[in-house]
Amino acid sequence: MGQRVNVGVEQATNAAALINALKQAGAESVRGPSAELPDVLVVDLADEKDVNDFVRKAKQLPGVRYAERDSWQFTQ
Repeated sequence: MGQRVNVGVEQATNAAALINALKQAGAESVRGPSAELPDVLVVDLADEKDVNDFVRKAKQLPGVRYAERDSWQFTQ
């Protein structure tokens, strides 16, 4: 099973540009935003990726409010 990171998006951020930047930072795939969570992207990482390193990189991208490991992934 891959790893997931939730990324909060600042208002007025170009979601397509941010998704592209997250993929360049190492995201395998990016889902969202959705009608239920218009300011959150869900990032999937490959098992071999260092999730902590990705979170550090994501937090530095313009338009990112927060980036954190998806803790719900491990409680399902």
